Amino acid sequence: MKRSYRHSLLAIFIVTSSFLSTVYLNAQEEPRSSDKSGCNDYDNISRYKGAVIQNCSVSDHDKYVLGLAGPVERNFREHGKYFSKFLDVEGKITRIQYLIDKEEGIDKVFENYRTALTGAGYAVLCTAKNDNWPFFNEDYFGGDNPINDIRKFGFYVPSGNKGYYYITAKGMNKASNDLYLSLFISYGSNFGKDFILVTQEIVEVNPVETGLVSAQNIENMLDINGHISIYGIHFETGSYEILPESEPQLQSIADFLNAHKTEKFMIVGHTDNVGNFDANLQLSENRAKAVKNELINKYGVAADQLGDYGVANLAPVTSNDTDQGKARNRRVEIVAR
Repeated sequence: MKRSYRHSLLAIFIVTSSFLSTVYLNAQEEPRSSDKSGCNDYDNISRYKGAVIQNCSVSDHDKYVLGLAGPVERNFREHGKYFSKFLDVEGKITRIQYLIDKEEGIDKVFENYRTALTGAGYAVLCTAKNDNWPFFNEDYFGGDNPINDIRKFGFYVPSGNKGYYYITAKGMNKASNDLYLSLFISYGSNFGKDFILVTQEIVEVNPVETGLVSAQNIENMLDINGHISIYGIHFETGSYEILPESEPQLQSIADFLNAHKTEKFMIVGHTDNVGNFDANLQLSENRAKAVKNELINKYGVAADQLGDYGVANLAPVTSNDTDQGKARNRRVEIVAR
């Protein structure tokens, strides 16, 4: 009886495992010879000549980790390795996976993408090649708890075992929102066919919606741009009185400043173009000063570390023709001095 019982359990396990494997394989389709129906290139990012779109997906809003520098050994987010510098971003994510003839070689494909991106005005933030970042094989796309899980969208999971290139870059979309791009270029094989696999992920960030920025992101964005827009600080309409819901963002700014006590920064106030310019100029100055004073008096930031300035609507990040545009232009910025 015991032997029969064990054999029954084993049979159930084998059947169940086979079923799960079948479900997983069915989620991945055979390599295509023409674009998947409904998939198109992302605006202004052309494909490599001869590439075919294997799969695509769009998430209206999701979180994403963008690598900025090589991984280090650390126990962070349940991973043994993690980027030593990174950006936590969130927004609309467009994923496109391309197949390219393997004879092209990943070196040539990478160089074409890098040249095209820089020529189109993208700022390349990070590149890595070959096997110097082996954690991509598991922690980034695959494994039990990947950083950016593409398996749930039915994508091929890239592997860097035969070499790869990883590129991240920053640009801007048609709405003048920040756009971040991640490219993973590697050799791939599925259903007995070999190819070059390009996994392209684009994150369009709407900072008004995402709001809070961490101390880590403040540091990274200042390194990249020399300034960062803060949208999580709120004021009464037409006033420089800071509202209580601003506290989490002010705490993040203070954490960053107190960790960089030898560096100096400007707090700069911005408005939209509604109303009288002189009144807006005064309002932007008062708001910048209010933020500076709050950081000094409530959060312990050194007074000599900060300056304040207001520019009204003289430095918009987008058009003031829409309510969304006005919301983006009303902001406080931290600028490195």
